[in-house]
Amino acid sequence: MQHFARSGTILFVSLLVVVLASGCVDQIPGLNLNFGSDVITPSRSELTTGTSDVVAIEDVRAWPSSLLPEQSVKLFMNIVSKDTDPLKPIRNVRIELYDASVFKNPQGQFCNQVYTSCAPDQCGSSFDCTLQASDKKQIIFDLVAPSSSDIANIITKATMSWLVRYNYESKTTFDFLMVSEQEILRLQQLGETLSIPVQTVQSAGPIKIDVATPTAFGMISQSGRSPDVFLIFKLRNAGSGFLQENNIPVDALSVQFPQNIGTVTSDQFSCAGTTCTNNQKILFLRKETIPLQFRISPNAATLPTGVPHRTFTITATVPYRYELRGSMTLEITPPRVGG
Repeated sequence: MQHFARSGTILFVSLLVVVLASGCVDQIPGLNLNFGSDVITPSRSELTTGTSDVVAIEDVRAWPSSLLPEQSVKLFMNIVSKDTDPLKPIRNVRIELYDASVFKNPQGQFCNQVYTSCAPDQCGSSFDCTLQASDKKQIIFDLVAPSSSDIANIITKATMSWLVRYNYESKTTFDFLMVSEQEILRLQQLGETLSIPVQTVQSAGPIKIDVATPTAFGMISQSGRSPDVFLIFKLRNAGSGFLQENNIPVDALSVQFPQNIGTVTSDQFSCAGTTCTNNQKILFLRKETIPLQFRISPNAATLPTGVPHRTFTITATVPYRYELRGSMTLEITPPRVGG
């Protein structure tokens, strides 16, 4: 059994075993899922391009750091792109001070009562921004400390909490090998083995699309029915934040299959031609989704007579909105009255 996820390995493999044991694989007389594995060995390489956390909040600071009542204060932070792909900007970046505690805007209004009036100087709720590869934007919030009466003239520690949301897209390409029955028999008769390189590539971004298969390759028979091939997809949150609304909406996850791979079916996806999209929301539980299964039924066009083997590249793509959060605590100290 192949397994290509980088986390949750035991859970994913266990679920895959349950799927197979539950009778999802056709009970074809004489079917041996390991047939040919003694002579055919796909040599799989796995590559992740870029980092999981493509956006980071850095250098958070306030000036001044010690406050008197009604004193002006600036909250500084940098939003940094950790992505290195110049052709893939991070879009719709928005930062919000969603809980400003007792702080006010320069007009003297409590931020928590007039939420949008405490917007930053850029990348705020009414003017999203875009981060190019390795880009950095300094964000400034102009705020005012509460009055002495607002805090009952006592030393107060106030925590300000913010969030950053952005749009991104993750992609995985997965090579799957189909081998003719005649090629397997030829190698077995000659006592030879064949190692064929295949590759799994995951793009940058916090949401990863993992793929696993119960068999290392598919076997194509020219004399009878070829056994169905099963692919198991799973989405995984590898970032330090979380997916907005904790789900992938309907039609957001797209899986593109190559021509002639065979007939593709799935209870969890709707397929039109060679493209399949999820027909129900995909929920995350503890940063992972349930397995998403495809059945591929090869046909005569999958591997024409005389072709010993062929590699088919499957591409899965999902756009999403991601969220990071952070906070800072400042102390407001009223002046001492009297001696």
